[in-house]
Order: sequence, then structure tokens, then C-alpha cells
Amino acid sequence: MGKGRFRGKASLLLPRRASGGYALPKPYLETPRMTNETQNDFRHSIEVGEDDIDHMGHVNNAVYLKWVQAAVIAHWRSFAPLEDLQRYLWIARTHEIRYHRPGFLGDSVAAVLRIESVRGALAGYRTLVEAEGRQLAAIRSTWCCIDSLTRRPVRIPARIIELFGLGQLAVGSGSIPEGLA
Repeated sequence: MGKGRFRGKASLLLPRRASGGYALPKPYLETPRMTNETQNDFRHSIEVGEDDIDHMGHVNNAVYLKWVQAAVIAHWRSFAPLEDLQRYLWIARTHEIRYHRPGFLGDSVAAVLRIESVRGALAGYRTLVEAEGRQLAAIRSTWCCIDSLTRRPVRIPARIIELFGLGQLAVGSGSIPEGLA
């Protein structure tokens, strides 16, 4: 196979190193924890339905992705003006999930979101899924802002970054300084 062509499944998921082989993603050094919610955190309540429970009697792992998507969309709809709701859509680009404990039918669950960074068309979210004081999962995800007409990525405008509550910290810098996140 010629240079630059896909050589297997790994080439679809991992970037190639200049020296050959594939670069493995850096693991998260710590589990994200948001012990003190800030005004920029968004809490989304979740009802655990019977369809969310798997054959082992707890919430199926795939359901957490459904919950994160619902929470991010609810977050966007909670503050965006009608014009922006019609002009921009959000699509998931990446998710990394760390499962800590199982969730069960009847649990009172919430997804607590915080935007960690904005760069170009991308917004990095941190989401903690909690049930009655217990952390069930920690999710880091990247979402891409797209134009609703062209379906192409579009740079997140500064006024939307302001609506996110990030102010000028994120405009052009790519992330929020560590002490302020």
C-alpha cells in the first residue's frame, strides 16, 4: 500500500509519528472532579429509564453518551438566543469516559457540565455524571460548532464564547488558564 493510505484500523484512530508507528493518546493524569460548582457549571437532571438498564441490572455504558449529548444540547438551548439556535448546531467529535460506579433504576442522576476550552470551531467540555452524591462517570468531550445551512465547521464567535461565560480568556487562546477553570 502506498504512503498516506490507511493501513489498518489503528490508522483511523491514531496519528502517525514522523519516525513511524502510531502516537498513543496521552492518558488523563487525574480524574476530573468538580467539587465546587461555579456559575459557569450547568446541571442537567436525568431520569433513569427502564430502557437504560442492561442485562446486569445497571445503566448500560452506552447510555452515558446519550446523557452527555442531551446535557450539551440542553446547555446550548438554555442560553443561546433564537437566532443562534437556528444558525449553529453542535456535533460530537470525541468522548473519553471513565466509569467509576454503576447507576441504577430509580437513581436521581445529574450531569454537571463545564466548558474547559474553546479553540476555533471546537469546545471542550468536562461532564460529571452524579447520582445522590456519588460520582458515576467523568467524561471529557469535544464538540464542533457547525453552520446549520452548510453543515461545515464554523469558528465559535466571540459573543457565543461570552455567553458560555468564558469571557475574553478563551478568545484566541484555546483554553482557560488552570487556576481559573
